[in-house]
Amino acid sequence: NNLKKCKFLWPFVLLFFLHVLWLIRANDLTGAINDINSKLPLIIFTLAIGSVSLTKKQLCFILQVFAAAVLISTLVSLLVYLGLYTPKKPVDNIRRISIFISHIRLGLMSLMSICIILYLWFKKRDKLQFWHKIILCVAILWLSYFIVLVQTVTSWVALFVVLIVALIVYRKHLKKWQKIAIVTFFAVTCVTGAIFVENVVTNFYKIRDTNTELPELTKQGNPYFH
Repeated sequence: NNLKKCKFLWPFVLLFFLHVLWLIRANDLTGAINDINSKLPLIIFTLAIGSVSLTKKQLCFILQVFAAAVLISTLVSLLVYLGLYTPKKPVDNIRRISIFISHIRLGLMSLMSICIILYLWFKKRDKLQFWHKIILCVAILWLSYFIVLVQTVTSWVALFVVLIVALIVYRKHLKKWQKIAIVTFFAVTCVTGAIFVENVVTNFYKIRDTNTELPELTKQGNPYFH
């Protein structure tokens, strides 16, 4: 009965079964099934939450546990990055420091955790002590930095969207310094992103000397042009 009332859940269910339907077009059936298997928690979690009636207190508790779990996961990734913990699989690039799930998903979860922390902060702002606010600020700053650290562009784009939507929706409730902080953060992020993209493009077209001894002539005696 609860699922019938939660009509907004069904588009998520249909999106999942779209993956199942397209198994008929899969060239690599094993890979396709593994992909569906990796997405099962998303559909199960959605149906589980939609099938129960949660109080606001219970929902806040779930959100807090989620944000705490993501925070712990990012700190484990930090230990891997600093070389203080060595996972079973080799870490050959920065994206591999996320050892539990895809770095893209962890980046998006980090962004969602930032939103949760800000939401709970706003809801309980009258009950929070000064040291609570310090901890929350540190958590937000760390999660924001982690999104940049793991180089997930998907999360950067989502962050832009969230900032814009937040500024539009909550502009009447925000103080002047909060608006300035959001705009400044957005501007800095845009500039940082532009510098990153420019650096990637420059490196792509830059020819590097690999110091490799290449042959000067072909087998027919014709000169090579390297």
